[in-house]
Amino acid sequence: MTAIDTARTLVVLALTVLGVSGGAAAQEVASSFEQLRVLVRPSDHVKVIEPDGREVKGVVHAVSDETLTLRVHGREESIPQSRVSQIQTTWDDPLANGARNGFIVGAVLGGLSALALVGDTRADLVFVPYAVLVDGGLGAAIGAGVDALITSQRVIYDSRTKTSASAVSVVPLLTRQQRGLALSLRF
Repeated sequence: MTAIDTARTLVVLALTVLGVSGGAAAQEVASSFEQLRVLVRPSDHVKVIEPDGREVKGVVHAVSDETLTLRVHGREESIPQSRVSQIQTTWDDPLANGARNGFIVGAVLGGLSALALVGDTRADLVFVPYAVLVDGGLGAAIGAGVDALITSQRVIYDSRTKTSASAVSVVPLLTRQQRGLALSLRF
């Protein structure tokens, strides 16, 4: 294996490792106004859907254990929890993950392009890191720009969501031939 082949392998391996993304975070959905207070702040824009299908759009003014107060068209409207079926908010896609993903794609394409154009001398390898950084930077800018355009509705409260008591139980298993534990998880 030549030095150029080794460099190509290392660049591809490094870019592959950089491309491994982290785990996805679970989306929180409150089932009580007490839980909702953690998910919203005053000045958040929300859409409240009542059991009859009526929608109220407004800005959160306050949340108590039993009432949500919104500013709707310049006036305050208090909505009791019993009249709320679902609450949604607009969610903007974080720019960081678009920048990260764009950098990875740009760096991989830039690195592979530079490696394809490299001659047979080691002196030509000096251009590969520059291509990775420049193309990665361009990819990051494009990825962040795309993410800036992405918005979606996110459910933050649903009256039909039931809180279940999660439980973990551990029971010893002892026989003449085996020793161990039985683990039970309930969500």
